[in-house]
Amino acid sequence: MNSFTSGTGFLVLAHPPGTGKGYNTTLGLQQWQQGMTTEQLPSEAAERGTLVWTALRKEQIRDQQGIPLIPLEGRHPGNCRKLPEATVLAQKGYQVREALCMRRCPHVQQCRYLQQFAQEGNFFATTPLLKATHWWQDAGVVVLDEFDPASLIQQVELSTADLAMMSRSHRQKPGIQTLLRWIAQTLASTMDRSLGGRTFYRGTGASGSVGGRGARELLATGAGGAPLG
Repeated sequence: MNSFTSGTGFLVLAHPPGTGKGYNTTLGLQQWQQGMTTEQLPSEAAERGTLVWTALRKEQIRDQQGIPLIPLEGRHPGNCRKLPEATVLAQKGYQVREALCMRRCPHVQQCRYLQQFAQEGNFFATTPLLKATHWWQDAGVVVLDEFDPASLIQQVELSTADLAMMSRSHRQKPGIQTLLRWIAQTLASTMDRSLGGRTFYRGTGASGSVGGRGARELLATGAGGAPLG
């Protein structure tokens, strides 16, 4: 609690439904925003007086009375003119904004999906939209109402053709190249059995090192450089 009230950290509220969590949280956040002009919080926190409220259902925006919230939407035919391509990239784990929008979409300057994030104010969005990491990171407070971690987990299926395309697209990134080669070798040596994600990840730790580097370190470096979410 002390770290939260000083401008950083987490505050977890766990109460039965109907006990006023949302109402009392709203009152507290109103006071917090009003206090942004005081010296109650560090200066860097005072500069970030906006908040983000996320919930499992978009209808929950009606539950927050007293705080004006700007509703945000995911991609749909009305705000994304490259929706089919964006959908395919997202399903393969790519960060669509970096891989498509900012790189090769001719409509990016008039994109209604991206323009909504440029508004100033307090935002409301359903929890899965947090996977679009560029819009909420500068908020002073992020509320996770009825948070379900499973809503942020994305399962990605990649074929060997997808891996080959990634390799061709990132020839100058040795971390990605080493990781992809190791994945290919692992798949080739386990053709006689199914290899689940958890078993696969544990195998990276048990392998000791790959190319002179720790396997866990290699995974982190490769994923950080690749357009994988």
